[in-house]
Amino acid sequence: MQKRKHELRTNPIALSVCRLPVRTELWKVQNAQPFFPPVECLFKTNSLERVHEYGIKLNESIVSLNENSATLSSGRTVAIHPKITMLLSPYKWMKGDFGNLGLPMFSDNAKQTHSKLQSHNTAGYVGAILSVALSQSGCQHFPSVFGVYTGTSAEHVLNISDDYEDLSERSWFSSNIGKTFDLRLEEHVGATIEYTRSARVPLELGEDAILDGVEELAPGDGSGAQLPDLTPVFKDEEQPADDESSSDVSTSYIFQIESLPSSFDGSICSDEEEDEPFAVIYSSYAGR
Repeated sequence: MQKRKHELRTNPIALSVCRLPVRTELWKVQNAQPFFPPVECLFKTNSLERVHEYGIKLNESIVSLNENSATLSSGRTVAIHPKITMLLSPYKWMKGDFGNLGLPMFSDNAKQTHSKLQSHNTAGYVGAILSVALSQSGCQHFPSVFGVYTGTSAEHVLNISDDYEDLSERSWFSSNIGKTFDLRLEEHVGATIEYTRSARVPLELGEDAILDGVEELAPGDGSGAQLPDLTPVFKDEEQPADDESSSDVSTSYIFQIESLPSSFDGSICSDEEEDEPFAVIYSSYAGR
């Protein structure tokens, strides 16, 4: 009987570009356009006019959009939610390195900003391409994608709970609250855990139960009790000699240091008359 061979099967996914309508606003994102740098990298867009109106063609695209649902080109209505990713570093934005986009800024920050927005290797762009490819594969284990857009937003919500302890120790964090970002504390996030005594639930006592057939034992005087022979568990160790230090007794490791002559001939440094010995440390275990 032949053994079944397991092979990794791959199916090519055909992607193409098409002209899509430019939307003025999507979930508070202004000037949303379907074009982003990987489109120029993966497809031939040199001959296209108004290239910012072109994006990746999907099996089903959005025709009309409500708050939590969308009508697709196939005519069906589905529930959707946005996945919004910030292209620039949010912490550098909170620090105030980028200033106001569109206005002159420090040259290094301007280069970094332009590189992030135009590079096809930016994490947000790579994630969008992978999401589109997995959605177009038709596999039910991946979410369906109905549109990919880039745009500008007046605000972006970021959960910094995991990094708050590290951020609070930085000088720019407290000084920029209310300037480059606003700090919002959530009162109830998930299940609250209380360890204080005042937060404990009081113990509720039920009705008194009557126990029948219980005999109360009287305490004895202990006159006829005898103590058993005690077997010593730990034996006294021999006291160390007076010339031994306490550190030699407390450790089970003994380190012996010997000085060995060096094999270096001293040809590089002519100022030294003779080589200095170097130390080699040997470790031996003293069992007891």
